[in-house]
Amino acid sequence: MYTKHFKDGKKMTVEVLPNPSHLECINPVVMGRVRAENHIVNKVNGVKHARNKIVPFLIHGDAAFAGQGVVYETMQMQDLRNYSVGGTIHVIVNN
Repeated sequence: MYTKHFKDGKKMTVEVLPNPSHLECINPVVMGRVRAENHIVNKVNGVKHARNKIVPFLIHGDAAFAGQGVVYETMQMQDLRNYSVGGTIHVIVNN
């Protein structure tokens, strides 16, 4: 975990979850973790249904982002009630 402190007093924390393979199996884990952490942050701050404090950032190899398997399923779940995380940043790296 790395936390960057800015001059205006704000901070940004980056945490990398371990991905044991090239099969993109970490994607739904990241989404669930972000959903849970947003829920906890909002509960502490007394806010309901906000999804803007923690943002998932997924990095894909080009062949892994073919719209199949776990990537496709994860993207399809993003608008389901109780599964939304408020948006995800996807970076596709040409390997």
